[in-house]
Amino acid sequence: MLGPAVAKPTPYVPLDNLNVIINKIGNGAKSSGKETWVENLTGLSEKCNDKFFCKSFAILKKPENHRQGEEVILRNLKAYIVGTRANCTEKPERGNTAQEHDDKEPISHLWSKILKCARQVNLRPATAPTPEAQPPVDQPSA
Repeated sequence: MLGPAVAKPTPYVPLDNLNVIINKIGNGAKSSGKETWVENLTGLSEKCNDKFFCKSFAILKKPENHRQGEEVILRNLKAYIVGTRANCTEKPERGNTAQEHDDKEPISHLWSKILKCARQVNLRPATAPTPEAQPPVDQPSA
């Protein structure tokens, strides 16, 4: 007879998606060839929060920024965003559009920021673990 642990589904861990991103970017699976210029996300990358990952995904999924070989990274970035239930529906703030267009950086810099933030988030302790992620009550926690 099967015990309750076997019937219980394994919780989804979005950090696994970050590990794939770290491995792919770290192994040089970044854009090559002509350098594309994208919005500078330096301010968002300092916090490495949901807004940064949402904005990075929005930039990278655009056809003009998407290169062959990056599909795995984009799929895992999207899976991480969905898995963490990030709110990616915020509207951009209205401001001086001339300033926005002047604030660009090479896409290789964005890849470096994604790598840095993926590593940083992977090292963060879980702030609010789900009940499924907590050890069973009858076993001592390590």
